[in-house]
Amino acid sequence: MGAWRHLARMRAVVVGCWILAAVSCADAQVVVSRRDYAEHGRTFSQIWMADAGGLNFRRLTHSPREHSAPVCSRDGKVIYFISDRDAERSRNAYGGSTGREVWEYDRRTGEERFVRRASGDDVSLDLTGTSANGDLLVRSGDELQRDGRGSWTNVKDAAVSPDARRVALVIEGSQNARLVVADAGTGQTRMELGKYEAPTWSPDGARIAAFGDGDLVIFDAATGREMERVSLPKRDAPGQDIVWAPNGKRLLAGLYGDNGGSGDPQSEYFLLASAMRIWTPIVTARRLLWLRDETIVYLRPYGLTPLSPGSAHSVWTSQVAVYDLASRKDMELTSGLVLNDSLAACGQ
Repeated sequence: MGAWRHLARMRAVVVGCWILAAVSCADAQVVVSRRDYAEHGRTFSQIWMADAGGLNFRRLTHSPREHSAPVCSRDGKVIYFISDRDAERSRNAYGGSTGREVWEYDRRTGEERFVRRASGDDVSLDLTGTSANGDLLVRSGDELQRDGRGSWTNVKDAAVSPDARRVALVIEGSQNARLVVADAGTGQTRMELGKYEAPTWSPDGARIAAFGDGDLVIFDAATGREMERVSLPKRDAPGQDIVWAPNGKRLLAGLYGDNGGSGDPQSEYFLLASAMRIWTPIVTARRLLWLRDETIVYLRPYGLTPLSPGSAHSVWTSQVAVYDLASRKDMELTSGLVLNDSLAACGQ
């Protein structure tokens, strides 16, 4: 077992160093929730973070608790995450659990601190982001809470604007879901855009992209005017995720793909340069971040890996990979007995 794990770690270091030059100017650090399996005893997903300007990860938290879904504060000094307080986790469990709470990691002191418990359904507890006034937006069931300042109900999806002053919300209605834009501070609705899903803000906050009726639609975020509509490359595959390039000139659309038997969805990502209106298949991923104009970091689909050579006991694993659009090179940054999840970007 020791030789198996040593080789996996050595490969991760070599690949990470090989790709470092490609991301040396990245403006954000990548944060991930990672479980490092052991052949015996319990293991727990912890919060890991890439070094400044690169993709060599180091472990931040060390609690015997299950940590997931990291979200960074606007100043990058604090990382919020979901933590499982009952700690009844086996080495090969990675699903939801009861007793979930919001915690934070202070990057200056290295301290892990309790923030709050869920006021509703803790199994579905999730973090959406932070508002301009510092409120943490917490999903609990179909409710999106604003740190005691109120909440939105019947929320299916939500995205915070780059200036953190607005929130794009998909609200479930009696007939269909509708996309609205609300004030993050007051909670008041500013405008309604129609029956669209998976909203994502452009990096400058001037546009909102969303899926609707087999199309990808781009709206003017100030007026709600439809600016562009492009048919999706696979109209029978539901849209899952939209990711803008840092310069706002291209985007990736993630469409639902085969889950490989893991029970969790993954997306086939297609690249669109809006002026060309041509879709190009890029990667299949569970989660994706676009760090620079040509650099994408993503989580590979789940795979089953033997817990040790020749073992009949396998565990679900998922690796962090990087894709360079210019060279079309694709490389894994991790390997072996690790389960990476919940990619996030954190400011310097």
